[in-house]
Amino acid sequence: MREPKSVQKGRAAAGYQGSGPIGLVALVQQGWEEFLPFPTAIVAGFVALAVLTLWMDNTHLAWLRWGREEVIGKFVFVKEEGTASVLGQLLGGLLTVISITFSVLLLAVQQTATALSNQVYSQFLRRRINQLYFGFFLGLAVYDVIALAAAHPGFNPVYTATAAVVLTTLGLCLLVLLIYSTVDQMRPEVIIESLRDHTLGARERALEMLARTRRASRSKAPVQVTVFADNDGFVQELRLDALGASLDKLRDPEAEIEVLHPIGAFVAYDDRLAVIRARDREGARAIADDVKRALVLKSERDLRRDAAFGIVQLESIAWTTASSAKSTPEPPRIAINALRDLLGRWIAGAGEPGREREAHGKPVAVVYPDRLHRDVIDALVTIGIASNESLQHVVIGAAFDALGQLLPRAKGELHAHVLDAIRALIPSLSDLTLTARLEDILAALRRALQEDGAHAVAQEVGAALARKESERGRLRESAR
Repeated sequence: MREPKSVQKGRAAAGYQGSGPIGLVALVQQGWEEFLPFPTAIVAGFVALAVLTLWMDNTHLAWLRWGREEVIGKFVFVKEEGTASVLGQLLGGLLTVISITFSVLLLAVQQTATALSNQVYSQFLRRRINQLYFGFFLGLAVYDVIALAAAHPGFNPVYTATAAVVLTTLGLCLLVLLIYSTVDQMRPEVIIESLRDHTLGARERALEMLARTRRASRSKAPVQVTVFADNDGFVQELRLDALGASLDKLRDPEAEIEVLHPIGAFVAYDDRLAVIRARDREGARAIADDVKRALVLKSERDLRRDAAFGIVQLESIAWTTASSAKSTPEPPRIAINALRDLLGRWIAGAGEPGREREAHGKPVAVVYPDRLHRDVIDALVTIGIASNESLQHVVIGAAFDALGQLLPRAKGELHAHVLDAIRALIPSLSDLTLTARLEDILAALRRALQEDGAHAVAQEVGAALARKESERGRLRESAR
């Protein structure tokens, strides 16, 4: 069914990229953002090197001519036919080795992505070292093609052929490093650490927006105009300056725009997108389209701007590997540690909006819902519940330990959310065996709750611990 033209215009205005096949231009743009600039620069360097060596083979400068005729051309590349034969063998062998090696390595990347997260692909492509490898081998192949094309009867490109031999030998050595580097990057701890770093970077890039916006409404304006979405997609960008310009049009000190969805949230067609508060209803309606354009929706989430997406990926890795489908305790433990580290940094103030807003620009009367801290707590709960399904006592112990460590530092609503998360995980202990490590964690959690003044939750943890100890005692008696 064809979409109405109004919907299509809305998609185009918002820069929406549909979920269907990507066009050539969009594919090139996406590849240029993620992967292509560095490899392209390396290939251009190889082309420039080919031009330089061919010039050296054609020049009549005395010292270059002496090296060409009396050294290399006399002992190595004596005849044009032999030079062309060597270059042809180098090119054929290089292409064969590259095709086989890259196919095997991409298969390894695919297997790891299937087991952990589809972000493995993006991480693999965005690593500068991988871009160096791909650019080097592609550039080397282009260089060998140019060298082979230049070799013909009457012209012996000895400098070009010598460089081709040296570079191809270097490339074969780099293949060993490429194989090791790829295998190393596929280790769960490396993938999770990279996701954590990307999440910290995305949060850092969001500081300006967070520093210039509000967390709660301050407007007392009587008029409220709701803005509805003209399309669907994930909120990928919030154009704050555009929203500020829209508010300036109203010339109303009480005017305010409340964004209802944070970056990374999915918005369906005709969902509530934002609320405009003002004194003049007609003026508020007049800027509704501007607000829609300022909230950019895309078909995919972007980890560079969306810190919540990093948390989702860590959560996905953890609960997938902790469930009975994988039953692997180590990756979820590493993911839990990463989530705990992220929230610990944000609670302590690292990577959070500073108090001096002047350093980030002029404040804008925009209410933005920042739920990132709660997302981390919710992820820990999800991981703990998944570990119950596979009877992974190690994983749920790590989740309880993380919540206990974060409890003393959490304040306000986040503190209440941590307590709710502990309550939500307590029933997951019912089918698990009480190991010594899990018992120590629960006992430490109960003490932390008591010191925090959360006596009701401490009693729930104590009661669950007593039940598990009783079950363990009955098992010992039956074993006798």
